[in-house]
Amino acid sequence: SGVTSIGSYAFLGCINLSSITIPESVKEIGNGAFWDCTGELIVNCNIPDTKNSRGTFEGSKFSRITIGEGVTSIGYNAFNNCSSIVEVCVNSIEDWCNIEFGENNHSSISNPLFYAEKFLVDGKQVQNLTIPSTVNTIKDHAFHGFKGIEALTVSKDVKAIGFEAFRDCNNLKTVAISEGKTSIGSNAFIYCKGLLSATIGGASIGDDAFYECSNLSSLTLLEGVGSIGEGAFSDCSCLQSITIPSSLTTIGYSAFEGCNLSSVHINDLESWCGIEFDYADDPDCNPLVNAGNLYLNG
Repeated sequence: SGVTSIGSYAFLGCINLSSITIPESVKEIGNGAFWDCTGELIVNCNIPDTKNSRGTFEGSKFSRITIGEGVTSIGYNAFNNCSSIVEVCVNSIEDWCNIEFGENNHSSISNPLFYAEKFLVDGKQVQNLTIPSTVNTIKDHAFHGFKGIEALTVSKDVKAIGFEAFRDCNNLKTVAISEGKTSIGSNAFIYCKGLLSATIGGASIGDDAFYECSNLSSLTLLEGVGSIGEGAFSDCSCLQSITIPSSLTTIGYSAFEGCNLSSVHINDLESWCGIEFDYADDPDCNPLVNAGNLYLNG
């Protein structure tokens, strides 16, 4: 527990390890420190950004990753090229949603869930994910690329869903965000190809939030939603029906471009007429452009 640093390539090629635990006292881990290591990794410290492009655990072959409750940040590239990960284990959803991940895209992976097949919370596998009222914010990239979620329910007390929090969650089929003050961040559900239906409460829907969710066919916006960002539902080519609440005041540029809507449902004609549409040179911010039917109170 007195160890404060682990040098570069310190455990290079330790292919017969059954497990390794990194204590909370560690403040610095060198590049490639666990390259080619196998077994289980238990992390109880924050993972700093590395000083060059090679991530802290890059190239390791750990099959099981356990993240301790004291971990609040995982640095840039930390788990890049760690395709052997099968399970990621945490003590609670609250702990996981509180972690700050470094830049996370397809070439720089800081979140081990990007590769994992299973997400275990307090020893139980989670496929139907509920974000409880004890979570304030779902941090950026929290579930980026994870294929193990099939359904998502978000409590009304969650204030924000971060940037690309659920990007590329291709097995996610349903999303239900309770009425409340939730702000859905930009790209939050971008490229969720398996998403079929979404019921959304909250305050705002960010730019490109559901961009190219190409199988999304049913969308209900609950009372309280005030704005829809640019391209929010662009290229949701299977979207057939949408319910618009009277609370909605703005719809951004190209919000419904590439959609094939057949019906739009509204509760209040006066409120509909008060919506500000960001037309610019593209009328596809208005869902009525391509819809065959408008339904009032029905």
